[in-house]
Amino acid sequence: MLDRFRRAALPVCLLIASAEAVFAHPMGNDSISHINILWILPDRIEFDSYLDFAEGPSLNFPDEIDTNGNGDETLEERRAWLKAKGDEVLPFFRVTIDG
Repeated sequence: MLDRFRRAALPVCLLIASAEAVFAHPMGNDSISHINILWILPDRIEFDSYLDFAEGPSLNFPDEIDTNGNGDETLEERRAWLKAKGDEVLPFFRVTIDG
């Protein structure tokens, strides 16, 4: 019984592993995908912006992130870099209610 389960599970595992590799960066290894979500809630409006850097573009940012130049990206450095990237795009968004 267990051997039959293993034979059935192997193709499924291979399919899942290959699908993950195919869908990792559907536009290629040099792409940057932008995903923006506007949440309209009863008491507020929120905005989420996601950037998915493929392997190629991600190699351009270590010097920007590692601000102290020690070769390690700390969590604080990563958070500061992400906040700065968010601050760069924020002026391009405007939400108007009733007018």
